[in-house]
Amino acid sequence: MNISESEFMDLNDKKAILYIPVSVYIGVTMVLGILGNSLVCYVYGCLIKPTTTTCFILFLGIYDLVCCSVTLPMEIVEMRYPYYYLPTCKFQRLQITATAIASGFVLLSIAIDRYLCVCKPQKSKIEYRMAVKIAIMSAVVAVILSIPVYFIYGQHSYEIESNVLVSECSSDYSMKSSILPQIYYGFLLILFVAILIPLSLLYIFIWQKLRRHKKSSPFGTNYLMASRNSFHCLASNEMSLMMAKGKSKSDPTVNNIRINHTPTRKATIDKRNGHHLYKLRRTTMKLFFTTAFFSVSFIPYHILMIYRTIVGNVGNLMPLSEVLYNLFLRSYQLYTLNPTIYAVCDQKFWKELWNMFPFCKCGHKEEKEDSEEIET
Repeated sequence: MNISESEFMDLNDKKAILYIPVSVYIGVTMVLGILGNSLVCYVYGCLIKPTTTTCFILFLGIYDLVCCSVTLPMEIVEMRYPYYYLPTCKFQRLQITATAIASGFVLLSIAIDRYLCVCKPQKSKIEYRMAVKIAIMSAVVAVILSIPVYFIYGQHSYEIESNVLVSECSSDYSMKSSILPQIYYGFLLILFVAILIPLSLLYIFIWQKLRRHKKSSPFGTNYLMASRNSFHCLASNEMSLMMAKGKSKSDPTVNNIRINHTPTRKATIDKRNGHHLYKLRRTTMKLFFTTAFFSVSFIPYHILMIYRTIVGNVGNLMPLSEVLYNLFLRSYQLYTLNPTIYAVCDQKFWKELWNMFPFCKCGHKEEKEDSEEIET
């Protein structure tokens, strides 16, 4: 049915108003992602001493900053003109798929590095240069695996009310009778599971090892105080014995008493081991939260894609259902905040942020010893 451009634009505006919650969600994610990942890239790339972990977090920040700066603005434009096909469609889908896959590979590398650090300390770790190569290779492989997206996505036309023909960025019309989209969606699901299972197993092994370390560690406040008390008690007893033999406090023999410092040394070693274990647990916890956030953000998307693969394209939804559908279909965009999640939990990041913006009240108390991470 032929209608005027103004009437078609009215239909488009009506749909765009319905999609305002989706646009707000994308906009908030974009703003937080650009600000957070920019700070992550600057702090971990220029201010903090490079380590294996900071290298991986830096590359995650770079991938996600590109996605937030390039792809998400296109998503907002797409929500503003839902009945128009945008020429950036193929690039947009290719870029966001590639960065998501690359982030998954990097998070798996982080989990392997944590596992070697905690569970296999006697074995060689992932060095910084190797971490850089892994991150770059992750991006290259992710782009290769995302190439089918360029052929699957394109202009998809369908009819709405009053038999008006509209277009959107979805499976290309030429793929209507092809099973390639379903095969590729299945591949992405298998890849997600293939990354999620090793991630889960590695962190289970890590937490089991850390729990055993915590139970077997003799370090504790009571133990340290007892060691100090025993040292002072030993010194007092020995001085009392020597003074009972007729020696005064001014006697050099009394002043040069050689006390067995073994309890103090043991307490110091236990204190260092306990602090080492604490920092190891804290670093692992931050990385675990980052990984868990990535995994959870993809679950709604994969559930909807499975549903679409089984029942076909979803149409004729109620307004609220349509909004929720589009929100959950873009749930994976939250993965762009992964590096920010890690940085928020990192005292070194806050310390550098405090140095950059001293007027900001967001700085943590400086704890030199606690701010040092256990890296490989």
